[in-house]
Order: sequence, then C-alpha cells, then structure tokens
Amino acid sequence: MAKNTMSFLFTGLFFLFVESQARGIRRVAPALYVFGDSVMDPGNNIFLNTFVKVNFTPYGIDFRGGPTGRFTNGYTIADFWYKWSNKRSHESIPLPYLHPLNKLNSNTKGFNYASGTAGIPRDTSHSIGENLPMGQQVNNDYMNYLQPGSNTSKLYNAEQFGEFLVNELGNHLQELYNLGARKFVVFEVAPLGCLPDVLDKTKPSTLCDEHINGLVSVFNTNLGVKLNKLKSLLNGSTFVTAKSYRLIHDIIYNPLHHGFSDARQACCASGVDGSGDCKPGTVPCQSRKSHVFWDRVHPTEAIYERIASECFNGKGLCTPMNIVQLAGKH
Repeated sequence: MAKNTMSFLFTGLFFLFVESQARGIRRVAPALYVFGDSVMDPGNNIFLNTFVKVNFTPYGIDFRGGPTGRFTNGYTIADFWYKWSNKRSHESIPLPYLHPLNKLNSNTKGFNYASGTAGIPRDTSHSIGENLPMGQQVNNDYMNYLQPGSNTSKLYNAEQFGEFLVNELGNHLQELYNLGARKFVVFEVAPLGCLPDVLDKTKPSTLCDEHINGLVSVFNTNLGVKLNKLKSLLNGSTFVTAKSYRLIHDIIYNPLHHGFSDARQACCASGVDGSGDCKPGTVPCQSRKSHVFWDRVHPTEAIYERIASECFNGKGLCTPMNIVQLAGKH
C-alpha cells in the first residue's frame, strides 16, 4: 500500500520535449519524452523499492489490461498525447522506462520517466522509498514543503522556495537542452489547496484552501518568467507553458459548467493508512466521467483527457502554441 502519496500529486511538474536534435538527427515523427511524478507515472514505481506504487485494483479499471501502476482509473495526460501523436490507439503508448522489455526494444516513441514521489530537488521523499528524481531522469515539492516540521519550510519562506524550485527546474531544462532537447512543454503546479486530502486536513472556510493555492501561485508566476529567459538564452529552443492552474481551479469551483457533478469526493474509498490512495480491491464509483478526483489526491482520467485535449489542439491552455503546432514548428 502506498504511503504519503498525498505529498506529491500535482506538484505535477510534468516535462515533455517533443523533438530531439541530438547528433544532428531531426525526427520527422517526433518522439515524446516525459518527466514528472505520480500524475504522469505509467508504472515506473512498480520496478522500484518503494511503498508508493498502485499496481492493484481499482486502479486501472478503465485501462486496457487493468492496473499498470498509473495513479488513476485510466489514461494520463501523457498517454493521451502519445496516442494522439501517433494516430493509433492503445498500442502507441510506450512501456514505463524501467520496464524490463524496454531493454529489448529500440527507442522509436520516446520514454516516460515519470515516477510517483519524484520532485525537482534530488532528496524529495527519499524517506519512503526510491523514485526517479529529475536529476536522475536526465525532481513535487510544495506538499512536501507544507508538511509540519519540513526542513525546507524552515530554510525558505514562500517566495524564496518558489524561486529556489524554479531555478532548480531551469537548471534541469538546460541539461535537457544540452542533451538535444529543443521543444519543451512545462505544466504549472495545480491548485494543491483544492485536493480532498488537503481539505480534510486544513478544513478551510472556503471551497479550497486559498492560502496554499497562494503559495503555489508564487511558483507559477516565477515559472513563466524563467521559461521566457530560457527561450532567449537557449538558441533554437521553444518553451510552451501549460497554464493548467486556472482551468483546474475553475473546474473545482464550477464543476457543472464543465460537465462534472462532483469536485470534492474521491471516486474510490480510501485505505486506512492515510495515504489518500484507493483501498485495494474496492469497487469505485460508477460515474467516473463526472468525478474530478479519482482518489483523494489524483484526478480521474476524465480530467486528464480534458487537459490533454485542450493543450493538444486547442487554444489558450498551452501558450504560446498547442502541441500540434509545436510538433510542426521548424
């Protein structure tokens, strides 16, 4: 059973670059490389020595083949993008980077390195087991910062911590650039103050804990500034910001407007360990397409599909261009 998973959802800095020019090779059909935490984990944690893994039902109830280690009921954002980019169905989704079969296959679609509990700093969540920190993937962090007695909260105030994380992220993105990455998509941190697991603990007078959301907004503001600087610094690079914070926040405050009926309760029953994960073997809700949250910290496939779709070929969510436009950019 996963421990402390709530510390890592939606710090969800999921990074993806859609084209590599390493060794002078330009891909006509770009490969996708994914970096992030449990929001994008396709099952890497199954192959790591960690408590944080969900290779049991009801996870994967809407994923062909059942549980795969994904922290939701079906596809993640990365899964949808892989599928739509290759114009094929389930077969176009690559195996987790750590899957043994990857040693036998050539890299034609890219890799998904995302790992539950991974963050930007290298030491994120090391106390509960292994993960693939971002430095090792080429590392989220606010919920860890908010834990009582957190060392980082003693070292940094909110503004300093947001700046620290953005600078660390910038260094990793430059490393990826040096390895050949040229096109990047970087997601904002989502409104952590709206997670059911957080609300059950802080019990705010408002629908979400807007104090926590304010801390997240510090990071998101700094992120936009940093990506603009990197674009001017790294010749030939393109940085797309996925401005998911406002969309998710609005869905939670106005679920019916967005086609959802429940933006507060998890679709599955939680276990007794306080992790926020689904209790193994339980039957989840039937109306999964109308629920925002799958467990107490992770969204449903329906939310992932909405975000993935708007960013893939829509307008506004991904700026200054969507994924289709980014892939076709020379």
